[in-house]
Amino acid sequence: MVRLARAAVALHDHADRPYDERIGAVTANVGVLRGGAAPNVVPDAAELLLDLCTVPGPDTQRLRSLVGELAGDGVQVEDHVVLPPVDTAADDPFVDLVRSSLKTVGLDDAPAPPARYFTDASVLAGLLGNGPGAADPTVILGPGETAQCHVVDEWCLAGRVEQATELYQDLLDRWCGSPR
Repeated sequence: MVRLARAAVALHDHADRPYDERIGAVTANVGVLRGGAAPNVVPDAAELLLDLCTVPGPDTQRLRSLVGELAGDGVQVEDHVVLPPVDTAADDPFVDLVRSSLKTVGLDDAPAPPARYFTDASVLAGLLGNGPGAADPTVILGPGETAQCHVVDEWCLAGRVEQATELYQDLLDRWCGSPR
């Protein structure tokens, strides 16, 4: 357990992570650290789950190797879920479509910085793409406050949900060829 606790600190504190100009650095969150049965019993095993959010560019095998190096000897590294980052260019026509709908419902249409957290878009973009590894243009567009994403007791104001409903209706009308 001590070895894994040291690995958690090393993984959390490592500063030289791959970096992307638009998105920033790869992030690492030690989300789960567990092991042992009682304070007076040496654990026979321990588990650490690390949420590693990648950026476009770095080789996943290189990242996996880096995690192994940082974790140290005696720590086995295995993949749990491996998904590419969502990366749609700001000048993609779908982004323009979304921006038009945002303006129509009175919301800020300026593209937000890329999401630094997991969303279902990581899974769905690849599934909806035209072939293996080809993601369709994807915009993460949901109600709520970014600071509330993936935190304990996450919440969203009801007014934001109503705003999103209006936005989605306008976006679907535009996408299907029948703008309001």
